Amino acid sequence: ESLWSLIWVMNKFDELNINEPIPDDMIDYCPNLQNEEGPEKFTQNIQLRTVEEIYSMRDLYYRAMWCARNFNLNAHTHVNFNMSLIMERRRGLTWCLDNNSDWDNISQDT
Repeated sequence: ESLWSLIWVMNKFDELNINEPIPDDMIDYCPNLQNEEGPEKFTQNIQLRTVEEIYSMRDLYYRAMWCARNFNLNAHTHVNFNMSLIMERRRGLTWCLDNNSDWDNISQDT
């Protein structure tokens, strides 16, 4: 899920919907190491999204995480709020916005 949000930041696809899992074709965005493809597959045709776009999406995922946690605290579930999906995508978005962030220690508070 984190990688999917990073691919979104690279503007390789349009929508990063909260309630949609990674599509089956995500592999098409990634280098095929068995065919000895390198990082060029990631770096070709990158058009990074603006800071404002990334920040807005991270804010949306922050709010979605708050909702998911609220549902969990009240012993409820909701089909549109998958906590692990939301948490990992938010991690990727936060990492992109903070030059000093440590991938393994990105805050996930709400």
